[in-house]
Amino acid sequence: MTSKSNTKSTNQMPHKDVRLRIIDDFVNAPRMEIIKDGDPLNIYGVPQSEMTPLVRQALSAMHKEIVTLKNERTRLKAELRDALALADTDPLTGILNRRGFEREITRAISFARRMNVECTLLFFDLNGFKQINDTYGHAAGDIVIKEFAKKLSENLRQSDVVGRVGGDEFMALLVKANKEEATHKAEQFNEVIKNIAIPYKNNLIGVKCTIGVHTVKQDENIVQAITSADKAMYANKLSDKIASL
Repeated sequence: MTSKSNTKSTNQMPHKDVRLRIIDDFVNAPRMEIIKDGDPLNIYGVPQSEMTPLVRQALSAMHKEIVTLKNERTRLKAELRDALALADTDPLTGILNRRGFEREITRAISFARRMNVECTLLFFDLNGFKQINDTYGHAAGDIVIKEFAKKLSENLRQSDVVGRVGGDEFMALLVKANKEEATHKAEQFNEVIKNIAIPYKNNLIGVKCTIGVHTVKQDENIVQAITSADKAMYANKLSDKIASL
């Protein structure tokens, strides 16, 4: 009966070669034991023949230290990840700040170029924002900024990159979008913005913006692309002023 049981147990082993198994230590801490053909060979490289109580105690202490160091490494990596996220995030709106935006579009544009697809930048500038601050106060201005960022995020795709790059300036990178498609999206967003009326102390604050559109060229860097989108925005702003005369 015993022989059959042992044969069955041996046949159920997935491999005859060396395999690893975690077992409970004598001090309730796991240790790594190397098994071959069902027989223990060593623990942390120490043969069973040399496994005296003193050696087992030393190995147990070493294992606890290893576990502590691994946990500390995991904690520090999480803290670093959180710190980097905070460094790249605009605290008022929760979207990317200029640093984070430039880093993310660098990656996105590099990937798009490898895939041979177009990317287009949209540059948004809020019209009359200084007047909002002067009339209603900076608290009202903060509400306008947050609402604009919210609408911008809601009306773009998850694959697009959105960021606040200045006090009242925002940018978005539309991946897999040419200038015609991006211009259409900008016009759609302008219609959304025109319908915004933000309540503030018995007043309704309207929001308007001017948008510049620039398709990123193969031979230009990120700074050049952003500058071109900025210039396109100012050209449109000047055109609107001339049209309003």
